[in-house]
Amino acid sequence: MRPIQRRFSLGLGIWLCLSLGLCSLWASPSLAQSLAQSLNQSSPSPVPTESQEPQEPESTEEEVITPTEVSASEAPPPVDDTTQSNPFNSPFSQQNFVPDISLILDLSGGLRNLSNGGFEALQSPLKLQGLSSGHGHSLNAHNGFNLNYAELTLQAPADPFFDVFATFHLSPSEFEIEEAYFASRGLPGNFQVKAGKFLSHFGRINNQHAHFWNFNQLPMVYADFLGGEALNEIGAQISWLAPTDFFLNLGLEVLQGSNAESFGTAGFSVGDQQLKAVELPNLAVAYAKTSVDLTDDLVLLGGLSYAQGGTRQSGSAEAATDAHVHQLAPTPIGAFAGGSRLLGADLSLRWLIDSYRELSWQSEFLHRSLDGSRYDATGRVPLAKEQSGLYSELVWRFDWQWRTGLRLDLVTRNDSWENAQLKPGATLLPRYTAMLEYHPSEFSRLRLEYNYDLTRFADGVQTPVQSVFLNLNLAMGAHGAHQF
Repeated sequence: MRPIQRRFSLGLGIWLCLSLGLCSLWASPSLAQSLAQSLNQSSPSPVPTESQEPQEPESTEEEVITPTEVSASEAPPPVDDTTQSNPFNSPFSQQNFVPDISLILDLSGGLRNLSNGGFEALQSPLKLQGLSSGHGHSLNAHNGFNLNYAELTLQAPADPFFDVFATFHLSPSEFEIEEAYFASRGLPGNFQVKAGKFLSHFGRINNQHAHFWNFNQLPMVYADFLGGEALNEIGAQISWLAPTDFFLNLGLEVLQGSNAESFGTAGFSVGDQQLKAVELPNLAVAYAKTSVDLTDDLVLLGGLSYAQGGTRQSGSAEAATDAHVHQLAPTPIGAFAGGSRLLGADLSLRWLIDSYRELSWQSEFLHRSLDGSRYDATGRVPLAKEQSGLYSELVWRFDWQWRTGLRLDLVTRNDSWENAQLKPGATLLPRYTAMLEYHPSEFSRLRLEYNYDLTRFADGVQTPVQSVFLNLNLAMGAHGAHQF
């Protein structure tokens, strides 16, 4: 081997040994400390000269380096704030694909002064067919124990442009999509678009789920005019939030109109007469909602709503001609085709006494105008109805865990015209409700409720109904906030 090559090989070997040694010292801090300590002990201490002042000896305490201590060069890179503020900047992060999931369970036990069969056969004066359409959610339907519902909710942003929301209604006999819709995000001009199946924003209580109600039962005028699910339709909505100092929200909805209590799209045939089903959207809703802070602790909320659509009722023509013992008892309209108009007005007042105490008053008035023809074996009979009702409730939260409340439901008008002849119906029929609530936590609620109902009829005779039920409502998971 040549001398130059030998010197190069020797230098390369020395460089590799030094590199390996430094790497081992870097990888093992304890070894580096031991080496440094031995070097300090072997080297003599410097003797200060006359021109030098003696220095205090350095501390002999050995610095303990924990595994969590790293040098600046080993620190992780800074987190990008834009990624945290907008999760869609990291679309492949798995946590961005997991929606908020919640489950709400409602159970009850109680009794009423009628058997289950007798209660289900009762007629209501404001229902077009007297009896319920059979579609909807009925709480505390039976004496004894009830599994009223389980509500499964999923919600999440799909991307920077859309939010997706879905609610599934579970009961011992059905699994139903109660709501499934998207809502736009960040449209210019304070506009928002929503489409799918959703609870209409008609009125105050219509777009609230059952667990958010102040009482177990839907107000009577809502249940009679719109059914147990209220106005829950497939369609589209556009709303606008006004840029004002107070809250003002305007909206317009175009819905399919399949609600079986006031509207409907199904076809029917009576004798030789046949009407085809309506296939196009059949219902339009407009609403205006506002909120004004009267003082720092007093808030006034109000709204006006209007709904108009075609009406198809495929009830029995024979039932519409049956005579009743009581002349004011409800008479089914049978097979009917025409149109309905609903007008709603709501007013609420909330007094926020302090962080835990609150007094709230909420009232709504609904009026329905029906105009069309009743079909029977002899032909068509002109039929019109003017009906209205209201509810008013007062709820007092006197402690952060306790609430109590009273509600009055009232039938205020119930007139019918058949062949231009007036047939007045029963009016000023009340239903009284009282409740007491206890909240062990934010995720559980016990509610004791008493009802005294004078609005029902059995075989044409007014039949009082009394009931007492204790409901337990439990919530788990991430559930979105409700409207104010």
